[in-house]
Amino acid sequence: MPNFATRPFKYGTAPDTIFRTLVTGLDGTPMPSYADSLTPDQLWDVVAYVGTLIGDLSSPQVTVRDVVEAREFVRSQRQQ
Repeated sequence: MPNFATRPFKYGTAPDTIFRTLVTGLDGTPMPSYADSLTPDQLWDVVAYVGTLIGDLSSPQVTVRDVVEAREFVRSQRQQ
């Protein structure tokens, strides 16, 4: 398991960025897309879980509120 406290995230630690990374995967790495494997709600659960593993005080901490707001934003964008 990667050490989330010391390894930088390729695209950052914002909830919407982690969600996008889970949906698209990371080209050039072994990390696949999970878009076909998990529902959007399950993906947001993974985002929340990853947020609990970050632990690096120099990085922004992901709160439950951040995840809820990001989830609502993505859902509102789908409805347009």
